[in-house]
Amino acid sequence: MFKIKNVAIIIANNIQFDSFKNAIDIMLKQNINVDIYVPQKYNNEGFNTMFDEIYQKLVQMKYKVFRDILEINYDILFMPYMFLQFNDLKRKYTIRYLYSLPTKPEFFFSLETNYIFDGFLCYGNYDAKCLKNFGLTFKIGNIKYLNYKKQNRNIKTKKTYYICQLTEITLQ
Repeated sequence: MFKIKNVAIIIANNIQFDSFKNAIDIMLKQNINVDIYVPQKYNNEGFNTMFDEIYQKLVQMKYKVFRDILEINYDILFMPYMFLQFNDLKRKYTIRYLYSLPTKPEFFFSLETNYIFDGFLCYGNYDAKCLKNFGLTFKIGNIKYLNYKKQNRNIKTKKTYYICQLTEITLQ
């Protein structure tokens, strides 16, 4: 088993960052070099604005953030889906992380989307079963809730009353 020293992560928006932040912070605490890459120069102004905003946010939070490829050999490249801009990043393994529920299964579980990945960080059995033919699957749950601690709250519940109005419908 090799020791992970250098990791690259592709983050394109706030949702991806919030979904993977716990993993980034854990790797940093383990003294793993974590370089975050944010896309740039897309052919859509809305996407460019989104990329610029997440880039500025990550810089302000003091993460190591880059837009151009560094000449580093990474042990792992984590990304939510393929970004052509980062195809030339040197790495041993490419791992896909999930950042939302698969609302478009034909895209999410397709060969075209997944053929480049060596492994997948999965929420559970369903994702792992669907992705196992493309590479290794790791059922780790939702990373966003990795350090979640359930709070014991003494909240008094109110009774909720539902009022329904029944209407007769006649079909002709």
